[in-house]
Amino acid sequence: MAFAGRKRKLIAINLGGRQRRDTTQGELNALNLREQEKEMALVKSQPHRRDSEDAGHPWLASALGRLCLMHECPAHLHMAGETYASLIHRWRAAKGIPRQGPAGEGAVSVDGPSEARVRGWEATIARVEHALETTQRGLRMRMRVLLLDDLDLPRESGAAAVQGLEVIAAHVSGWLH
Repeated sequence: MAFAGRKRKLIAINLGGRQRRDTTQGELNALNLREQEKEMALVKSQPHRRDSEDAGHPWLASALGRLCLMHECPAHLHMAGETYASLIHRWRAAKGIPRQGPAGEGAVSVDGPSEARVRGWEATIARVEHALETTQRGLRMRMRVLLLDDLDLPRESGAAAVQGLEVIAAHVSGWLH
């Protein structure tokens, strides 16, 4: 039988029948902090981030970023290297060349880029590769290993790779976002 008057509030109840209280802001902050600590523990456990004072730095996720951190490169060189790698990936996808290296970059739309844009990518890639090869013999291949295969270069070739990034930055500046 229903009684007239106000209906009961729908509240959360513990198993013992007592009302459950709301979570306080302090408890929410502590939960968020614990979640962040778990994520950082996972990040720091990755092999390429061990023994690093700035283990949470996002650049440590790639060989290019590790090289830039090791040699204290400015951010524009890192951005130029990423842009050049993305340019090569997009050009390869537009031409139908099978993908090498890590997945996820340089996606091309269903319609694909215009032919003029693909020719522009191709011309830029050719200019950069020619400039890299004339700067130092074998530098083009080392930069491809670093940028496309995402493999770390030996320490002794780090200075040459930074020089290669400067060459790339000079030629890719028009493609930077």
